[in-house]
Amino acid sequence: MREKYIDLAIHKLAVAFASLDLTFHPMNTGVPGDITSYWPVNDVIWNYDVRNYPKYLIRSTGKNNLNWIMQNTSVLHFCGKHKPWQDDYKNPFRILYLHYLNRMMRKIK
Repeated sequence: MREKYIDLAIHKLAVAFASLDLTFHPMNTGVPGDITSYWPVNDVIWNYDVRNYPKYLIRSTGKNNLNWIMQNTSVLHFCGKHKPWQDDYKNPFRILYLHYLNRMMRKIK
């Protein structure tokens, strides 16, 4: 059941990216290389790599904490082989992922 909603979310992202006239494929693991020719991309807002949370936090002198991320970040990128939907995922972003998953499930019902 969860896979159905993930597929739906990927489809909606693909449609949103298509409206921006950018090359996008749902199986890409990164932003297209030429996207910066359109505009400079702030990765903290548009492609937040959750593995780098400590680095982002230090660079922002503590400003970009979880509360800031929830209010300002558009895309959380769960890079690497460990994913928040896996039971053994240890990153603090798992709770954020589960929060948004539960919100989505409530809206669908």
